Amino acid sequence: MPIYYCLILKRKLIQARPFCLVAELAARQHQTASPPNVTVRLPTVNINTFYGEIEEFHSFWERFENCIDKNESLSQNDKHVFLRGYLDAKAKRLVDGISITADTFTMTKEILKSKYGNKDKIIQAHLDYLENLTPIKDLSPSALNELYMDCNRRLQALDALGEKTQSYGRILAPKILRTFPHEICRNWVVT
Repeated sequence: MPIYYCLILKRKLIQARPFCLVAELAARQHQTASPPNVTVRLPTVNINTFYGEIEEFHSFWERFENCIDKNESLSQNDKHVFLRGYLDAKAKRLVDGISITADTFTMTKEILKSKYGNKDKIIQAHLDYLENLTPIKDLSPSALNELYMDCNRRLQALDALGEKTQSYGRILAPKILRTFPHEICRNWVVT
């Protein structure tokens, strides 16, 4: 009798085996059917060199912080090297005496933020620029466009810093308009 049971068991195993293989293959396919790990090649983000102009610091620091400082795959020393590589002129001279080590990275950041990161000073620098515009001498379309773009960039920077630039309209609009030729201002007032 035991041989009979062994033969029956063997037969059942042989019959069941194809189903086990099919189930095993299906399970493997299910595991590999999940979406493949896709890597997307993004364009390189350029971080402009910071020369020590206070009104440029906010934009510079946002990019540096998001691209470099918050990147966990970089060491503190690498981050420090990158930061120093993006500094020039006054900003570079401010931290030139500090050695480039992981330990001094935080100190370098704090020195830069204390000198250039004061939000009120940044806002005031943008407002001073807009209030002290001189009338444009070159009336070429490219020069007029450059002036317009520069004013617009500064107004956008003020908005990004939380300033309500609409409330400055009555004060800044006449000062900005004085820099453009009278014909353009006259057409602007009429329309």
